[in-house]
Amino acid sequence: TKADFLMRLLILGGSGFLSGTLAREARARGYQISVLTRGLQPVPEGLNLIQADRKDLRGMVRALANHGPWDLVVDCIGYKADDARQDLELFASRCRHLVFISTDFVYHPQHRSVPQSETNAIYLPEGYGGEKRAAEEVLLAAGSQNLQWTVFRPGHIYGPGSQLGCLPLHGR
Repeated sequence: TKADFLMRLLILGGSGFLSGTLAREARARGYQISVLTRGLQPVPEGLNLIQADRKDLRGMVRALANHGPWDLVVDCIGYKADDARQDLELFASRCRHLVFISTDFVYHPQHRSVPQSETNAIYLPEGYGGEKRAAEEVLLAAGSQNLQWTVFRPGHIYGPGSQLGCLPLHGR
């Protein structure tokens, strides 16, 4: 039951559209939430702020030293293969499960379908989608023996303030 289990959640990000919404929703459900962010934007109230820049691995290690473990780490700011490698290095012994937020932009737009099969998928080799796919491949190569992980590939993300049709097609 919820009373028996308090979810401990770390969100990499926390001030952005997706990560901030995730933090607010998790807080509303009573979860214990930490966010790792550079601290350039405000984060929702009631969160444990861990300030560090993802591009500074030593700084992240220092900032995380006295925090965790977590039940779930959600990486909302990972874009490159090195980010996924960093997630594996930093969180394999500090969390039960990692969610890496990717995108359906990993699929080549001329070969994208709904539903999309992974068995015959054609991926973009470069650009935003190519970088996200390279990060996914790091996780795939690592397997899930040391860390359980999930890749989540949303298409358009809508929320408060969004209007249908406000985002360009981007090959969809």
